[in-house]
Amino acid sequence: MLFRSADIDSESITSISTDDLYLLFELYDSEFFGNWFKDFYRGIILFSLSKRMNGILNGSI
Repeated sequence: MLFRSADIDSESITSISTDDLYLLFELYDSEFFGNWFKDFYRGIILFSLSKRMNGILNGSI
């Protein structure tokens, strides 16, 4: 992700853009699902980020 994102430039991620979220999903699809979503899924996938979850992650690092 570090090498493909225009916005993330270190291991410490403080924010994520819409493009980064799309890239993250593409990478997961490729690595874990063998591009199943890219090749076969024709529906709509919606994502949202939780502020609560972000706070939990920041506290655990």
